[in-house]
Amino acid sequence: MTEVVIRGAGVATEFPEGLEDQFPGRWNPRRAMWNDAGVLIEAIGRATESAGWWTRGSGEIVRGGQVIGVDDAPIEPSTRFARDVTRGPGAARATDFLFSLPSSMAAMAGVTFGLEQYQATVTMRGLSGFRAVAHAHDLIVTGRLERVVVGALSVTDAGAFTLAVAWCLEAAHAERMTATRIESCDVSDRAPEAAIPSAEFLPGVPEDHRDLAAPSMLAVQRWLESSEAGSRQSFVHTDSRFAGVGSMTVVTSEDA
Repeated sequence: MTEVVIRGAGVATEFPEGLEDQFPGRWNPRRAMWNDAGVLIEAIGRATESAGWWTRGSGEIVRGGQVIGVDDAPIEPSTRFARDVTRGPGAARATDFLFSLPSSMAAMAGVTFGLEQYQATVTMRGLSGFRAVAHAHDLIVTGRLERVVVGALSVTDAGAFTLAVAWCLEAAHAERMTATRIESCDVSDRAPEAAIPSAEFLPGVPEDHRDLAAPSMLAVQRWLESSEAGSRQSFVHTDSRFAGVGSMTVVTSEDA
């Protein structure tokens, strides 16, 4: 049976200076990225670096696919487009319209990192993170892909809260107990028994933001970083704005 292991993880809350310079041949550094996209790109960069899949400034392509979960449409370009539309015909820019689509985040990840084998966007409000992981998990266990970068981005109005989390997932056929793995992940109408609410692992995250997509993955990541080797735990994540329950079961490696 194919296992899905986590090869690398990255978390970002800010757009780092000089990020546009890290993708020679793939991104023109004279073109500024907007803030929301930059935070997600930084999280993916940290994840792929920790997995050994990418090196900053190399311009190399990351092999595999990607699944990106977002709570909503990108705020910055959406706000500009909505503002300019009210000014009359010709005021709004076509690029702002394109970048205001939820899929623009995955498009940006494709431009900067490659990940050409597959691209998908999930928009299920706060359940987008777990649903993105579930989709990536299915792609791997069914043999469609060997590698998937899965990410979640959450941004509130006016940028008061911005968080991106990314994982590098890979198929493993003989590492059941020697690598941290995702045993299962799903969005359904019920939670598994003994599941822990993700909010319990989110101290420091404002309470009214804990049901967003990126915090759901951050909660699991924090548990993985603090747990003993060979530990197994199920998590549940809910969002009052969207029906359903997100659940995920993970197991740490024997040498965690």
